[in-house]
Amino acid sequence: MDVESGVRFTRHALERMFSRGIAVEMVLDVLRRPDLRLFDVEADTIVYASTRRKLIVVVAPEGGGKLRVVTVIPCKRVDVLVRRRLSSGRWIPLGGAQGNCVRS
Repeated sequence: MDVESGVRFTRHALERMFSRGIAVEMVLDVLRRPDLRLFDVEADTIVYASTRRKLIVVVAPEGGGKLRVVTVIPCKRVDVLVRRRLSSGRWIPLGGAQGNCVRS
């Protein structure tokens, strides 16, 4: 997927990014190269996690292979949050190499 043309941001996501000093390019980088991809069973969204960028990006799939970024969360300990959500059953790993492990 061509990330730049396949992504749109909700107003909420843009407001959060602005208030937290997170650039659009940082979010696109997480979507291009996530450490983990997970499914949030409660919110019916996909979570892209980056330990390198220390970001959690929550997206909702749209038709035609496009993604809508719902929110972006800075997280110093991505691994801790991911483990907690996996153990509670809220998040489940998505297939592929990027969805199968939690990196420290």
